[in-house]
Amino acid sequence: MWLWFACIEEQTGTPKLDVHDYYCAKFLQKDIVLNGKQIRVVQGTKDLNTFQMTNFLNKVQADAATELGINLPLPADKYYNDFITEYQHRY
Repeated sequence: MWLWFACIEEQTGTPKLDVHDYYCAKFLQKDIVLNGKQIRVVQGTKDLNTFQMTNFLNKVQADAATELGINLPLPADKYYNDFITEYQHRY
């Protein structure tokens, strides 16, 4: 995830922590009821289980491709190791 966010940071100029917060706000909102009032809150990625994190990352990858024109590779992709080499020191 942080390698992807480092890539987005480099491509857009938006700090990777802001990219993280943006995608959390976009994809990890939930409604809770507190003292009888419904409130929308944003969940972070820290407590996501494997299924939830996979779902989150799939949404990030699709959004980056369609909205930003940035291709974020998966480990099975041919040039993934090159991507790791490029961004590992930036996260």
